[in-house]
Amino acid sequence: MIRSILLSLLSILYSSTCFGIESPVPLCAEPHWASPAESKQGVFHGDLVMECKVTPTKTRVILDDLKAGIIGKIHAESILYEKPSEEALRSSPSLKWDVSHRIQEDGGDVTIREEAEIQTNQKGQLVYQTHSKKVSASGMAGFLKSVNFLMVVDINDPASILINFRNEVKVERPWFAIDFIFAPIAQNICFDKMAKVKTRLLPWVVKLL
Repeated sequence: MIRSILLSLLSILYSSTCFGIESPVPLCAEPHWASPAESKQGVFHGDLVMECKVTPTKTRVILDDLKAGIIGKIHAESILYEKPSEEALRSSPSLKWDVSHRIQEDGGDVTIREEAEIQTNQKGQLVYQTHSKKVSASGMAGFLKSVNFLMVVDINDPASILINFRNEVKVERPWFAIDFIFAPIAQNICFDKMAKVKTRLLPWVVKLL
């Protein structure tokens, strides 16, 4: 029962970041916790990091296509409350959106209101991150409290592109679950879902570099 609830909750987290495109997978280190993944006082907090490297196939790698691809996904798949101006989209190195996503899962309907941001800099990096502002859910999915996602693409080294992911989630422990049982199940599912980022989101990113 507990595992079924967590599968419903944490699959929501990755549905907005998995684009479903199959392609060769770059070399990635094993995901690891940025801080201890624990269930304390009724809330599980997981902050998982994965570091990947890609060998460029182009003589010159630029980030323009990736930036445009992410912008296109945001506009096509989100309800937009606030968005950058056309001038900012053309020229600003820092772009922000206020958006929401509605997702239907076996455990219930979930609407995540979040801030999405894309930044590029002179160091050859693109940073894409989202921070949930409000999570509204029905059914078992109502235990999901917050979701934060970070992707950093670094093309500084012409011989190796670095792509780092960081995923932070907070889930309220169901009243009938015990912390020391709940935490290991949640940890394992976090690893399973990061594996999907590796096999589905990452190839989509690489394709646009």
